[in-house]
Amino acid sequence: MPTKGLLQSSYYFILCCTVHAMLLSCNGNSLAKEPCRFGEPTPLFSSNTEGISRYTFDKDGQNATESLFLKDMYKIPLDTLGNAISIPAKLEILQSGCNEVEQEFRIEFMDKSVGMQMPHDIAASECAYHVTIFFQLLGNLDKKAISFYSLADAIGEKMESFRFNEPIALQDGFTAQIDKIHSPESTMITVVLKQTIQ
Repeated sequence: MPTKGLLQSSYYFILCCTVHAMLLSCNGNSLAKEPCRFGEPTPLFSSNTEGISRYTFDKDGQNATESLFLKDMYKIPLDTLGNAISIPAKLEILQSGCNEVEQEFRIEFMDKSVGMQMPHDIAASECAYHVTIFFQLLGNLDKKAISFYSLADAIGEKMESFRFNEPIALQDGFTAQIDKIHSPESTMITVVLKQTIQ
């Protein structure tokens, strides 16, 4: 149906703009002779963003690392009565690339500190579920981060298709890859977003 095609096209356009903005924000002040298509990396958050602490942003050319700590944001239900437990989380965002750009999200859940830990045999689809919830919560932190909602929807739609360390196409030219790392004190879920412009 024409209406369905129009809606699908609109969705892909929004997703394209979302990942474009989040992978590497464009800096229009670049004076380089051959500037990168997306400019230099810029931060997605700031030290003034409510709800975060231990914030840092370091940049070296086309490489940047943004780090922040969220104490009470991520909650896991304990029962059907609405009781939940807050799990502290550290987020590290690594940005790199010029015309082929990459952004890696390292979400470290300090689950052992609250007396519980995600199962070692947790499936990639379950990790993708946690990522979608986490990205939705990030979208609430700052008006600049609202595009996390669209990214959460895109990953959520492909949730059951994820396999560890295997990229999945969110759209032509855009891929997402999920992995997990367990340690005695925490569980880290990594999400790698890549974009290639032809």
